[in-house]
Amino acid sequence: MAFERCSTCGKPRVYLASYNGRAFCENHFLEFVLKKVKKNLQKHELIRPGDRVSTTDPTLSDVLARVTKEWPIKLTKTNPNKLAEPLSLNQEIAMAIDALAKGEVLNTGFKQGKRIFPFRNLQTQELELYSKLRGIERDTDCSTTEKLVTELEKQMPSTLFSFQTSFERMAGLARPR
Repeated sequence: MAFERCSTCGKPRVYLASYNGRAFCENHFLEFVLKKVKKNLQKHELIRPGDRVSTTDPTLSDVLARVTKEWPIKLTKTNPNKLAEPLSLNQEIAMAIDALAKGEVLNTGFKQGKRIFPFRNLQTQELELYSKLRGIERDTDCSTTEKLVTELEKQMPSTLFSFQTSFERMAGLARPR
């Protein structure tokens, strides 16, 4: 099979990102997650020098500590000016579908006031695997809608990213002008 080995180094694969066709060994997978979060933080200016960031999620805490270790920010539990939340792509799409079912439009984005969402374009299974490989316990409970969108992504890779783009457009149209 073509995807049994890491696309980068040829070591045995631990993860296949079906939405982009890349296979990852353990080291390259961990690096992939960290790079993706670091890019989110920088591109969307989620964290700035001097920020005090708090999170209650152990996986997000681990990732933030690794990608920001050379940045002038502080990870803290007291007096934060930013609250980092572990919202995954699957969770956001499930929430948006639930909102639509109620006739509402979900406010989407990488940041909302003090709240930031560095995992927003990472899939739940990627966060679960990262946690497992790093030895971090993670709550794996999910809603019925999240289970449905996760199954849909398995059947039709990259569907969640398409949903995300569509929901962002809808949210932009629904905002008062």
